[in-house]
Amino acid sequence: MLHFHQQGRAALRSAPSFWWPVAVLLAAMATLQFTTVRHESQTDDESSRLLSGYTYLATGHFTIGLEHPPLLKLLWAIPVSFSCSRPRCC
Repeated sequence: MLHFHQQGRAALRSAPSFWWPVAVLLAAMATLQFTTVRHESQTDDESSRLLSGYTYLATGHFTIGLEHPPLLKLLWAIPVSFSCSRPRCC
């Protein structure tokens, strides 16, 4: 029984040498995520253009977001069309 107790103490002494790099890596990851969210987040008009392109791609009707031509909107909507089987907007 004494042998297991001594192994437990040895494991506790070696644990900080393992957890410090883990804590540093987690802190670095959190810092990178919080600092890049501003640059990689969705813009204010991205969702409406994606909806416009998807609607045009799914139905053939160009009725949403008429202020811009549909080519780029169609290109942005192609990956979305592969992700769902039926258009939900129509």
